[in-house]
This record gives sequence, C-alpha cells and structure tokens, in this order.
Amino acid sequence: MSVDNGDKEYPVGYGKPPAEHRFRKGQSGNPKGRPKKQKKQPETLGFRDMPLAGYVEKEAFRDLTLMENGKSIEIPASQAILRSIMVDGVKGNRLAKKQAYQLLRQEEEAVADRVVKHFLRYEKLKSEGEAALAICAEKGLDLPRLYPHPDDILLNRANLEVHVLGPLSKDEAIPYERAALARDIYHAYSFLEEKTGKVSAMEFGGNTGSSWTVIAMLTEDALPPSYQRDEDTALGFYLGLQSLTKKKLQQKIDDMFRQIEALPKSVEEQIEARKRAVKVAALVGEGLEFGLADLEKMQQRLRPTGRGEK
Repeated sequence: MSVDNGDKEYPVGYGKPPAEHRFRKGQSGNPKGRPKKQKKQPETLGFRDMPLAGYVEKEAFRDLTLMENGKSIEIPASQAILRSIMVDGVKGNRLAKKQAYQLLRQEEEAVADRVVKHFLRYEKLKSEGEAALAICAEKGLDLPRLYPHPDDILLNRANLEVHVLGPLSKDEAIPYERAALARDIYHAYSFLEEKTGKVSAMEFGGNTGSSWTVIAMLTEDALPPSYQRDEDTALGFYLGLQSLTKKKLQQKIDDMFRQIEALPKSVEEQIEARKRAVKVAALVGEGLEFGLADLEKMQQRLRPTGRGEK
C-alpha cells in the first residue's frame, strides 16, 4: 500500500505511518514534556517512633569543618566539643579545666574497671575449664571442646593482660578444624611417600626432611595450643599411621578430605561468599542487559520494512 506524497509515492506500512500522522520537523511529539515524578511525602513522626535518640547520634557524629593551625580539618561534632573544652582548659578557663579533668578522671577509672573485669572473667573461664577437663579425664570421658579452651587463654597477671589464642565460639573454630585435619593429611602423605619409596625432601631450619612433614610441623605451630598434640599423643598418632598399609593410608587420607568437605562454612565465609555471588550476579545482569539490547537491535534490522506491501 502507498500514498501520494507530493512528487513521489510514500509507502505506508510497519514503521511508516501516513504523512498526516507523522511527526512534523521541529515539533515535539510530546509538547507537554515528561510529567514530573511525584515525590513521596515522608510520614509524620511521633513520640511513639522515638526519633530523638537517632537525632542525637546523627548530630554527635556529624562531620564539622574547622580551621586548626591554619589548616581545614573535618572531625565529628562530639570530638569538636571535647577539643573545645580541652583547648579552653589549657588557655586557663577554670570551668573548662574542671570539666576536662573530670572527663579524664572518669575515663581513666572506667578503663581500669573494664580491664579488671575483663581479666577476672577470663581467669574464671580458665580455672573452670581446667576443672571440667580434669573431671572428664579422671572419669575416662571424652574431653569436651570448650570455647574458649583453657589452654588457649594466656593470663599476664603482672599487668592484667588477657590473650586468647584460639576460637571463642564453635563458628570461629571451623577454620582451625580444617587446619588440624590438613596437618594430619600432611603427616599421612609423609608416611605414604616412605612406603612408596618416593620421598620428596625439603631443607628447613638447617635440617633436611620430608616436605610433607615440614609442612605439617609448620601447620602445627600455627594452630592454637588446644589443637596442638603433646609428645605422647603425637607419638601414638605417628605409630598408628606407620602401621597402616599403603591402601589403608590412602583410604585414611580420603576420609580426612571428606571430613574437611563436610565441615560447615563459618558465618564470615558465608558473608564473603554472598558478596562474591552478588558481584557475579551484577556482572551477569549487566552483560545480559547489553546482550538483550544488542538482540533487540538485531531483531529490528531483521524485521520486514513494510508489512502489507505487495
């Protein structure tokens, strides 16, 4: 189908409307313009919503731009107030000096109180844990896994310092459980190499030994004290590995690998995995968006230019 368009006929079809329905040159197809997006009116707050605490926190940590020693700095409002009190006190303002001293004294006492309570808490955890383990050992029961384990708690009574070298929870213990199993796998590989006669040697600390044994020892040193073996336990473990055949050793190694795979992921690992998944999904979505746009352009090129034409 076609219509007369002045000197020549203008074909009418898909994407080619009649002349009277086409946009005129220099004239917008939407003279009123795009309608403005209506802003959502914020809901009115009331005392029931308790917004004042949020306001206080927001204002206390809002950054302020100040001049100090001729330089522009940005610090939170709460820090600016404390700095003002300290500066006024240094300059001789008696009220500011008193306020500054009271603040410093209160903070010093609060820190000392926290240090003592922290030390006493872990001192109690260590003594109670050691007592519980002693009772289990006396009765011939399996020793429970305690968090934190008393062996992992180091106390410096001279200055009330507490050092916890191991996990504080079952979730935090997961990476250490993996490392302990890996240590045992390295030892098993060392004995397997000896039985096959293909020992890979490594020099470490001036001594030469099996590469797997060296790696196992390094892993052992990196573990918390509660995951390390004492000499008697280590000797029993080594003798047990030495008594196994090559086939049994390989089966034990496979079993330990399955134990590692069966361990759950820690919360931290799950969060990191989620972050990676979100990044991948965003990249895939972006690529899909561009791909669909290219596909749409291709479809437009392949469409017939005049439906209804004969």
